[in-house]
Amino acid sequence: MSIRNSWIIFIKDMLMGPRTMMVLWLFVMPLLITFVIRLIFGGLIDPSPRLGIVDLGSSSIPAVVAELDEIEVTILDSVEILREQVETDDLDAGLILEEGFDKLVISGKFPELRMFVGGESLASTRVVLAVTVVDLVRGLAGEPAAVEVVTEVIGDGPTVPIEERLVPMLVLLSVALGGVFLPASMLIQERINRTADAVLATPVQVGDFVLAKGAVGFLLAFGMGVLTLLINGGFTRYVAGNLTVIAVGALMSVLLGLILGATVKDLQTMFAVWKSGGIILFAPAVLFLFPSIPGWIPKLFPTYYFLGPLYEMTVNAASLSEVYIDLIIGVGISAVLFAILTPLAKRMEMRLAIA
Repeated sequence: MSIRNSWIIFIKDMLMGPRTMMVLWLFVMPLLITFVIRLIFGGLIDPSPRLGIVDLGSSSIPAVVAELDEIEVTILDSVEILREQVETDDLDAGLILEEGFDKLVISGKFPELRMFVGGESLASTRVVLAVTVVDLVRGLAGEPAAVEVVTEVIGDGPTVPIEERLVPMLVLLSVALGGVFLPASMLIQERINRTADAVLATPVQVGDFVLAKGAVGFLLAFGMGVLTLLINGGFTRYVAGNLTVIAVGALMSVLLGLILGATVKDLQTMFAVWKSGGIILFAPAVLFLFPSIPGWIPKLFPTYYFLGPLYEMTVNAASLSEVYIDLIIGVGISAVLFAILTPLAKRMEMRLAIA
């Protein structure tokens, strides 16, 4: 294998590849899907915070809150209905004002201000509602409020907003499209157009050829993964760890793409394999949306071993030292994929020589 030969092919592909519709599609599709999902779940256009209030007395706070344009207020008659609507995510939070609340605040007493918080609500929404309520109570008291705010997250669901749980899926989509599709399609097109025959007739070996295609795919997959994580606010203070996780995912995807390109005969077959085998790639990302599912099930799928660390880093702010075991397994899976690729590349070279 010659690094120089691989470098020459790599430069040629980098200069010619961006002109193809395939590369444009690989760039645009993840960004478009990210935009749509973030739009739906509030990442780009945040909806007004939704606050429900149950007034057990005759407080003036509900009327004041109702006049605020920034908050959508719903007045309810019972605590049970309030709890139910917060639990089903019809409201972001619910506020309960006990009987005689205003008098207690004005007299300097310490009334309890109960607030239910929905597990699906955005952290920013919770802050806005909590600060607003405290400010209203301070205004009612005419001084810093003598009030204790007790928040209670209700419901058995996760407290992580769904748009945050979708980040690993968006990164996987970006990495898989660039890492699988691009190397596979380039290998297939080179064989169909017979340009691979001409290249391999020179001192270039099949290993040089495959390495160059893989390098192009890795660069695109890694770059798109970083960009997707960046625009979704997924980077944590462990930037090096985040980049390492994406690199492992890009490597795994590229090896899968090269295996696919070395085995299938045309682009139609490649798309058919992608459709049928996509569940294996995306299953862990889908399962992350349902945290009640036992944790061992996602581990049955190879892509978990970079998605799992990515999820822990982006959602739970884990460091690389906390997820390195899964990453090592991911590298081991990549080594197995490389071992599978090697004889397939040699077989492809033999088929081209015979043809």
